[in-house]
Amino acid sequence: MKFGAALIIGLLILSSVPFISAANIHSSNVHASNLPHWTFMVYMDADNSLADYAPDDLAEMMTYGSNSNVSIVVLYDSTQSGDSGIYLIEKGKKKLLESLGEVDMGSEATLYNFINWTYHNYPAEHYFLDLWDHGANYEGVCLDHGDWLTLNELDSALSNFMLETGKKIDVVGFDACRMGSIEVYYALKDYTNYVVASEKDEPADGWPYYDVLSKLSNKNPEEASELVVDAMYNWAKRFYKDDGLSVILASVNMSRLQGFIGEFNANIQSAMSIASYLNEEIINSTRDVERYELTTVADFYDLMEKMDEVGDYKLSKFAKATMEGIENITYFKAWDCPNPANGVHAKNAHGIGIYYPQFAVSGDYYSTQFAKDTYWDNFLKLVFNPPGWKGHGEAELTVNGGNVSVVYSTNGSYVDIYISNSSIYSGILPSSGNFTARVGYGTYTIYLYSYDSHGNVRWLWKESIEHTRKVKIIGKFYLNGNIAKGAKITVEIGNKSFTTTQNESGFSLSLYYPQDIRDNSTIIIKVQYGLFEKEYTYKISSLKGDDVLPLVIKDSTFPSVFSLLISSVLLTIFAVLLVLLLRRFGGE
Repeated sequence: MKFGAALIIGLLILSSVPFISAANIHSSNVHASNLPHWTFMVYMDADNSLADYAPDDLAEMMTYGSNSNVSIVVLYDSTQSGDSGIYLIEKGKKKLLESLGEVDMGSEATLYNFINWTYHNYPAEHYFLDLWDHGANYEGVCLDHGDWLTLNELDSALSNFMLETGKKIDVVGFDACRMGSIEVYYALKDYTNYVVASEKDEPADGWPYYDVLSKLSNKNPEEASELVVDAMYNWAKRFYKDDGLSVILASVNMSRLQGFIGEFNANIQSAMSIASYLNEEIINSTRDVERYELTTVADFYDLMEKMDEVGDYKLSKFAKATMEGIENITYFKAWDCPNPANGVHAKNAHGIGIYYPQFAVSGDYYSTQFAKDTYWDNFLKLVFNPPGWKGHGEAELTVNGGNVSVVYSTNGSYVDIYISNSSIYSGILPSSGNFTARVGYGTYTIYLYSYDSHGNVRWLWKESIEHTRKVKIIGKFYLNGNIAKGAKITVEIGNKSFTTTQNESGFSLSLYYPQDIRDNSTIIIKVQYGLFEKEYTYKISSLKGDDVLPLVIKDSTFPSVFSLLISSVLLTIFAVLLVLLLRRFGGE
């Protein structure tokens, strides 16, 4: 929205609701010293089926009550006609500040005017906006007689507030179902620092408000957002220990979200080129992705894990980068109830959902800002409605040590080649030709993609190769100076284990670099020989060529025959001396 237009709309909204009048705004308070640390604003839309649950949450707030550190201000609208009002929550009571008659909680004007009024009348160092009600993901939140507060309306209300005051809301929280999706977070990214929400249904009881408010006073915005997550998790774990509901809550860092979206959008373009070609594989791999009560939304991280399992280089690169980004922007906790009342678990939750239908993309999804600004909707179209033809081609691979050669011919417009676990990327190649490369030691998969003139993959070829060398361990284990023939020798390197039996010449094992052994590997050798058991550790400094690693182990845990003989002689002498002493001092 252009600056001038936003300002005009904001002024029009400001003048449209009666409780925002010049007489009601104590602007001098905004500049007062010794401000409370937090103003906790609750936009409580109980004008629907949640009306019976609002009094309990208000009672929890009153148990704590406003004080010098925290002001609790609630816009409360219930099912009675004309019962809307703004209240200051004090300890043990709620104080009516403004009687509003009847307001539409699904209107951006109502939200804008509430936060603007509260900002001027109850200034603080930080502001927490809690949107309390039903939630419907990207369709909106706060349902009032059929009117949702849509994401566009949220955007407009918060942007106009920031335009007038120059301030973001520090934390925006949704005490509502299903609002923890990337589409919702993206809509709020410019107007707040942290957003707290659940990607699945929330218990009708809502947040444990006393647990949150009683610990809020000294928290910074990041800590405050995480405090709500922790409080909800601890509450759910306590009350839904055996049955009830699975509960998820997450805090998303908006400043990090900006960078995440940029990387997501860059990486998905490569994945889009393969999406239509592997659409069946993608659909099959993601068929059991974690979903909750809203089945058109999947856990974002779990979806990427499932796409990574398809086994394609482009998809895996996109999926892994996205998973790493999700971990960077999200603080979440999930309580997976052992016996959820509605049968919905949270076993693979990671805090953020994303629109991922089971069959086809809904037309209204394209109107979301996330769909407009990213390629996600294009990716979904290629998966669920791919073009109806696939090309063909053929390729032949030759491997000679570290020299790799591919001769290929396709009916595409152009080709590119990726070699996994390597920095090698060919760039654009003609539709037929050859490609050569030199690779180091390791295991690789070579991907050849043939594209049509629109940049979509129409033929895919892949082949795995191993460039290895043999490393031979030749060892001898001596016990008391003798080869311990028949000793069981176990060699452990990392998470791999190799076992052999020593003969009269020693023992030997053939391993392969780098699959089994590498430079600087730690080798653990376990020896079992009768009752004798012992472990020895060696560190390899470097490996060169077809290596032979000689290992000689000597031990003398058991006494030798000579030492036994000496011990026997000494024991006999000691016994004779003892008898003589006893006779001398004991008498005859």
